[in-house]
Amino acid sequence: MSHQRSGKDGGGDDDDDRLVCSICLELFTTPVTLACGHTFCSACIDSTWATAVSSLAVTSSAATSPSPSSSCAGIFSCPHCRRIFPRRPELGKNVLLADMVDQLVLLKQQKSEKKRDGGKEEEDEEEERTTSSHRRCRDHSKPLEYFCRGSDDCHGLLVCAACVLVGSHKGHEVVTVEAERALRSERVSLVKRKLRDTETTARGRTSSLRHGTRLVQEAAEETKSRLGASYGDLLRLVAEDRESALRAVDAERDAKLSAIRRDIGSCAEVLAEAQEALRAVDDLEATEDHVEFIQKCMTNWDSFVSLESVQVEPALDPPLEFVDAAALQERIDGFLASFRASQSEASPGDPARHFGELGYREFIRRYGCSPTLNVDSAHPELRFSPDLRRMTLARCPQALPDAPERFDTAKQALCSEPLSSGRRYWEVDVAGCGWYRVGAAYATIARKGAGTECRLGENDESWCLLRDSKSLVAWHGGSKVPLKLAGGTPHLRRVGIYLDWEAGLLTFCGISAGGGGGGGGGGAVTLHAFHHEFTQPLLPALAVGCVTQSLRIIELGGKEDDEEEEEEEELPPCS
Repeated sequence: MSHQRSGKDGGGDDDDDRLVCSICLELFTTPVTLACGHTFCSACIDSTWATAVSSLAVTSSAATSPSPSSSCAGIFSCPHCRRIFPRRPELGKNVLLADMVDQLVLLKQQKSEKKRDGGKEEEDEEEERTTSSHRRCRDHSKPLEYFCRGSDDCHGLLVCAACVLVGSHKGHEVVTVEAERALRSERVSLVKRKLRDTETTARGRTSSLRHGTRLVQEAAEETKSRLGASYGDLLRLVAEDRESALRAVDAERDAKLSAIRRDIGSCAEVLAEAQEALRAVDDLEATEDHVEFIQKCMTNWDSFVSLESVQVEPALDPPLEFVDAAALQERIDGFLASFRASQSEASPGDPARHFGELGYREFIRRYGCSPTLNVDSAHPELRFSPDLRRMTLARCPQALPDAPERFDTAKQALCSEPLSSGRRYWEVDVAGCGWYRVGAAYATIARKGAGTECRLGENDESWCLLRDSKSLVAWHGGSKVPLKLAGGTPHLRRVGIYLDWEAGLLTFCGISAGGGGGGGGGGAVTLHAFHHEFTQPLLPALAVGCVTQSLRIIELGGKEDDEEEEEEEELPPCS
């Protein structure tokens, strides 16, 4: 089937010439491409070569017959570039060009039909350009009908016929958009199946998790209800027992008071009779007539003698012991001791372990505190930051009053907040100090002199962690316990101190980089734990042994401790 050109009807597109056979000057019919790259209609090239063979046969009949190989030389050549082929080439149909020609013919037919139907071709073309610009090639304004699968410099693009024939995609692997869609549709279907599977799995997982959330909430409410009921019963029983105990005390009190009142009544009667007898005696002594005096004596003598023989017991302290209450007090004390013991068993005595179990922030929320230093207790050479949490050893002492609570020799200070119950945890930044003592002490620790009774850890009233240039030790009552850290270094960044007063526990732990303050809890290792039955409130305590070096109590639960601190006050030189 031959395709007739209609330049005017087809719109006179210049690119149509590229689909025209250079022999018949018509659109390709069954296009075939030679090895030189030029394309012709199959019938046209066959006819050209057949004519050449016939001409050669006529010429050869008048001359000496040549050899078969030399007789065909120059017959099979390209009509366009004149390239000669030694033998007749195998001609294969150029499917891509054939498809493009068919589409061009179909497009021209459709345009002709539109023109016949209403002469609105220009309007239709304008509408198509306006509404379908994304379907046209940006370089040639032709429909995007092919897909270039790529080459070294191209990685897959939608292209038009001009791009394939003469544009930048000439010679690339090109397929129609229908073929590319078929391939991609298979991939899309595979992706869709996988996404459906993911969606189904995620939906099922979400449903299970939501169901689990409901179960956890229901279980929590049930547990809270059960615990609440049990505690309610316990509180009711305790309240009833309390009322019974108080009533027993009231009854015993009433009995004691009743006995006292009876004794008061008896004493009142004796007192009244004695007072009446004294008045009679006074009247008798005032009688001047001897006969009358004797007669009154004889009349009242028996009453005088009877009162004289009355023995009035001396007043004794009332009995203050309540027998029933003592037994009840012993019972309730035993119950409280047992309850406190059970609480101590649940106490996080090892902060390093419970950092991981509770999480550092939760541990700090429950037990964290940030003591402030008491300047009245501090040695005169110690200086403090405005928030009373940083302590620095100066080069010279300040002129301070010699207060009774001030350490006059030991370079140390106590904090202001006494700790006498519950559990508390605080941290001290020791990275800026080469010699220090960190710990706690009773308020009764000695303050004056250079003896062991004043220095932290060297007496029975204080506990501390001591670090010097060579060692790290735990110290109490003059007894040292050497400590070793991983790597053998005594240097720490921070020291954490945990106190459980009722349990008699004071634990020291080392805090590594990343832990502490508001930062989020890094690594921690327990260094030493003191076990002691505390009898007084404990005061956090610090001591510095190197001039210009500092210790800082971390503000737990406040601003992030890793924020840059205010610049430390410059200490004046000694004069």
